[in-house]
Amino acid sequence: MWKKVSENSKLYWIIIAIGLVVCVSLANINFSPNKSTDNIMEEMNKSRETQMEELRNVGELSFRNAFIDEHVDKFTALYKRFEQSVKDKDEEAINDCEEKFMEWLSNGGEVVQGLTTEELTEWMRYNAKLNIQWHDVRELQKQ
Repeated sequence: MWKKVSENSKLYWIIIAIGLVVCVSLANINFSPNKSTDNIMEEMNKSRETQMEELRNVGELSFRNAFIDEHVDKFTALYKRFEQSVKDKDEEAINDCEEKFMEWLSNGGEVVQGLTTEELTEWMRYNAKLNIQWHDVRELQKQ
């Protein structure tokens, strides 16, 4: 078998070229002065914050759907109750709201059935906005 491979010298040149490309790529990644772990983490955090800010600024849904409207109304009522519970520092009410929020999240799959691809994309961004709002109030609770 090795004799067959050794007769084909082009194969060795291909293997050498691939090895060289891999080594140079690894060297660029590992020895680049601009790509330390701290810089990479900082860039990732900036990107995450930018994306979260974009989602916070998502407007209202451009389409009407009875199931989605009802689902959003449930969230709005729950969110207001959660905000008030956090302001009042009522741990029991906060825990109850958290449980209901988990139920609300689990019911989200039923709501999106029958949406077009464009509507689903818009709903996912809007749903992310609602989740970020909830998370922001959670952060206030920790303070």
